[in-house]
Amino acid sequence: MIGIYVKRHLFGDVAKVAAYGTLTTFCVAVPFAYGSTNKENATHALPAKIKTPVSAGSKINIGSPVTLGQITVTGEQSAAVETRKKEESAPNIVSIRSAKQIRKLPDVNAAEALSRMPGVTLEEDSGSGRYVHIRGLSADLSSVTFKGIQLPPTNPASPAGGGRAVALDTIPSGLIGSLSVTKTNMPDQDAEALGGTIEITPKSIPASQDYILQGHIGSGDQLWSGTPIYSAGATAGKRFALHTTKGQSKYTRKPFSVVGTVNYHADKRSFPDHESDFQDSNGVPRNAWIDLSQRNYRYHRKMLGFGGELAYDPSDNSHYYIDYFNSGYTETANKNELFLGNLDNHLGIVNPATGAPYPAFAPDPNNPNGILAPAAQYRLYRAHYVTKINTQLVTFGGKNHFKNLSVNYHGAYTQGVFNDPWHDAYSGTFTQSNPATLTYDNTTRPSYPSYSVLSGPVPTDIRGYTLSSLNRTGSLTKTGIWSGAVNFSLPMNLFTQSDAEKLKFGLKTRLENRLNKSTGPTFSSVGDMPLSDAFTHKYISLYDGRYINPGVNLNKIINYYNTHLSQFKVDRAATRQNHAAAYSNDNENVYAGYMQYQAKFGKLGVLAGMRLEATNATYRANSLTTRSDGSVAITANKKTASYFDYFPTFQLRYAFTPKLIGRFVYSSAIGRPGFTQVTASESLNPASGTISRGNPNLKPTTDDAFDLSLSYYLPQGGVVSINPFDKELHNYIVNTTQNGVVLPNSGRYAGFAGPASIQSYKNISSARVYGVELDYQQQFRFLPGPLAGLGAMFNYTYAHSSGEIHAHHSGSLPETSKHTLNAGMFYDKGRFGLNLAMQYRSKDIFGVGSSRRTDVYAQPRLTLNLGSHYQFRHHWQVYFDAKNLLNTPLTFTEGPNSSRIIQREYYGATVMGGVRFNFGGAGSYAGGADRANRS
Repeated sequence: MIGIYVKRHLFGDVAKVAAYGTLTTFCVAVPFAYGSTNKENATHALPAKIKTPVSAGSKINIGSPVTLGQITVTGEQSAAVETRKKEESAPNIVSIRSAKQIRKLPDVNAAEALSRMPGVTLEEDSGSGRYVHIRGLSADLSSVTFKGIQLPPTNPASPAGGGRAVALDTIPSGLIGSLSVTKTNMPDQDAEALGGTIEITPKSIPASQDYILQGHIGSGDQLWSGTPIYSAGATAGKRFALHTTKGQSKYTRKPFSVVGTVNYHADKRSFPDHESDFQDSNGVPRNAWIDLSQRNYRYHRKMLGFGGELAYDPSDNSHYYIDYFNSGYTETANKNELFLGNLDNHLGIVNPATGAPYPAFAPDPNNPNGILAPAAQYRLYRAHYVTKINTQLVTFGGKNHFKNLSVNYHGAYTQGVFNDPWHDAYSGTFTQSNPATLTYDNTTRPSYPSYSVLSGPVPTDIRGYTLSSLNRTGSLTKTGIWSGAVNFSLPMNLFTQSDAEKLKFGLKTRLENRLNKSTGPTFSSVGDMPLSDAFTHKYISLYDGRYINPGVNLNKIINYYNTHLSQFKVDRAATRQNHAAAYSNDNENVYAGYMQYQAKFGKLGVLAGMRLEATNATYRANSLTTRSDGSVAITANKKTASYFDYFPTFQLRYAFTPKLIGRFVYSSAIGRPGFTQVTASESLNPASGTISRGNPNLKPTTDDAFDLSLSYYLPQGGVVSINPFDKELHNYIVNTTQNGVVLPNSGRYAGFAGPASIQSYKNISSARVYGVELDYQQQFRFLPGPLAGLGAMFNYTYAHSSGEIHAHHSGSLPETSKHTLNAGMFYDKGRFGLNLAMQYRSKDIFGVGSSRRTDVYAQPRLTLNLGSHYQFRHHWQVYFDAKNLLNTPLTFTEGPNSSRIIQREYYGATVMGGVRFNFGGAGSYAGGADRANRS
């Protein structure tokens, strides 16, 4: 009834309807008879059912006094009530956000929308959210499904280098009907969910409607760069029935439904960056640099997502569907970089006055915090390339209910593609031929290090720069997954007479192929184009004029290349080596079966079961060995792996009161080795004494996870909850560096005369993540008048992780932010809505170095976003959003110290506004896509 009452005693000809909740329109169905409800009098009654759209407080004119019989009220619940009810009734621990909640804040893609949930941490790149980490575990260790179908990875540059994480910046938020994060896995879900399972559900026709038409159109501005943003989207759906040639319907109901969605978002981002590398050798100044680069990026991203479903429901017991979705973006990147290198004279540049190499470092005699670099070398880099990332999904399936058996099934193909076409890629490097002596100070103001030239050329003087390299290489990563599943559900009634007691079992197959390769030529010579021929006669100002870069016209480089082709010699041997080193072709097949029992004994709900998964994999790559004469031998390499795992789970849900729910869960899951970790490729370089290789013998990571939860569900979708968790990880995978390895100086190791350094991966026996989630949300309906629209939300996650990521040292696992916080205030009453949301994550290890000292840390980040809307007509509203109001930089450091900055980017604030519309027609049949989602 969702908080609605109808007065049962009608006086005169008026029935008054009131609503306690937030309702726009709803429908009252009232079977009644004059004065009596007995069968005889009913024969003289008014029509058996009257449907009248009404609003809260409106009046219904129905004629003479009547006595009401059954009352059925259908209506649209608030977004918070709708999602909270699903969380409350779930047998496991899950967090859900609907499309209505997502659009209240300026979250452009799925990653940003997910980051508002408890236990979820956002990872950003270039000003957009890309990956999310669940409960302190890498994005490589969680799975993403779209309407229950596992999505393949797209961007191979995943956080831990595993290549399994799904880049969620490819899915626009306007394509999403709802998001859910399952934190305690059930047997009927894929076990590849150490962190959790993210489910993306597309939009569908609500159960109470025959059609929908909704969407938005908007525009905005990136305030930092003054560049525009454009956004538009629409969803349309209809239930219908076929007709005979005479125009009469073949059906008494509407068994067909079709839903289509399209969303487009385009922006042009421009932002500065400075990056550096520290010299970490013993005996050198602590803050000594190897190099410093000052960069300006310009990205033009066009994100497009579209798809839909055609469904057929011939009866209440049968449902069939076919879906297609396509989502991704094309991004054109332009980069300008001034690189100050050789600050430690690792190139060994000779002082002509003495005939000896310049020293690596010297103190600045005029600045106690300064360091003198006697042989700095400048390079100016200009790049243009196009990245195309895309995910496609096609699936078909159905659901049938027989007398004592329900069965659902599907077949699907998904494909993820990351493509940097080499024919769209041009990057030229101009090198200054003359070294310079400069001093730098990165201690006094670490955020804005300064430098000055003592002798030699200054970096902005274009004289002396000559084209030294041209790069036209690209890459392609394509992952395709064929999958199919069949699930059976039987009512049991062994211990209870409730419909909640049932046995579910099923089978699933997933066949995955991943291809990675490099494309394009490698040049051995590039001519002698001077920078003066490509200079734009303008300079690029970074960080309010603190750094200046000469502008480079890329088209002039391309024209020079096209008119001097004879000077650009392709190095066929190097091209072949680069292609062989990047190549991998992997197959991974997973076969699964499960059984789970679910029942309710009074206030106690029980779910228990087991999932079995068998994995068969083949990994193909190349081994590259550098011979003593400098030539490289390429050998095809293939490795296979097979293993079998079982995943028990036991989940209890106890209703202390109808609104106070406690849960205890034991669950288990798996994280298979990343494709780049388990690859069969190997690179051997005797000259440097190094070997880099994957480890095909890696075991998958598994866990034993324990959860407690106590939640009190407040009115209007509010909640107060606490959720301690503990994940005991087995065979966790870490980077390794073995120094001083003695190899036989023969065969494939010929040339390794001294100790070697081997970089690879290994399993450690155990690791752990434990912590607690707190969640609170409430609208203050108890306040008087307009203040009743106020509300607050707060969720906080503490995650402590530990594992031996370096030999003989246990520390935090990569990508575990110890503290993650979402907090905000909102106002939602009448036509107006306002949301102000703050987000914070503490520092974490972003990349594992060769030692604790060289680990890369992502520093803490605090952001503030604003979302608002005003409904000026029943079906229309205007909105205004503002993003990144605090302009907090994205900062990476070497080690945990915030002053050792190796990368820092500012993105500036973004503002956007537009119009939304939402139309829908009332209906009585919940078929099609909506039925599929509810199943």
